[in-house]
Amino acid sequence: MTSEQVLDKKIYFTQATEDAIVQYINSTDYSEKSKIYEQSIKRPFEKIVENWIFKLQAWKYTDSYTDLSNDAITFLCERLNKYVNTNGKAFSYFSVIARNYLILFIKKSHQKLKSSVDTEYIDSERNLANEEAYRSFVEDIYDFVEEFVKYVDLNLPILFKSQKEMLVADSILELFRTRDNIENFNKKALYILIRERTGLKTQIITKIVNDFKVIYELLYKNFEINNSIKISPYKLQELIRMQKIKGKR
Repeated sequence: MTSEQVLDKKIYFTQATEDAIVQYINSTDYSEKSKIYEQSIKRPFEKIVENWIFKLQAWKYTDSYTDLSNDAITFLCERLNKYVNTNGKAFSYFSVIARNYLILFIKKSHQKLKSSVDTEYIDSERNLANEEAYRSFVEDIYDFVEEFVKYVDLNLPILFKSQKEMLVADSILELFRTRDNIENFNKKALYILIRERTGLKTQIITKIVNDFKVIYELLYKNFEINNSIKISPYKLQELIRMQKIKGKR
């Protein structure tokens, strides 16, 4: 059984998509650009926007899902030529743009709602304060994960000693990088995916997964305090060691 079968997922933004975007940007022929977009970019853009509309529940704030989706996709297209492939993956770049566009759309919708609704009217089925707090929390988590992946990737040789550990750690990072592509987050399925990618035993994978949990928790605490990850990898190593000693007591 392949990892794709195990995860029961549809990968819609592949390396072929990444290459097509670079080809689109480099092309100076309008007909060629149009063909590349229709064949290789349109569907991935539609799926990115669709995922964020439902994740952020942006559909609640529009009478026309189609109009909202088309507007967001147009916004992505307007920024196609601004993408620089040496700065990172196109998927992450356009996913963040779509997310930010829809967050702004929701905020503007809130403002319109506040200005048009009678101040004495209270929607008994909604708590806007709680919704806003939750949405803010989701935004913070997304920002943290983006920074977390970059930090661990940069300091992989310091945080993990052996090649096997780094191989597992990089496979876990890949799950973080492609999280918006994964539709089934079943723990067993993800373990199988890592095992297929690394060829290592579950026991070794479990050890690194547990180390990742400690790293994630420590970096998130640091992120909460500083609104950014501001800690040297060597200091983090020491905190990890102390955490493990504390856990054994």
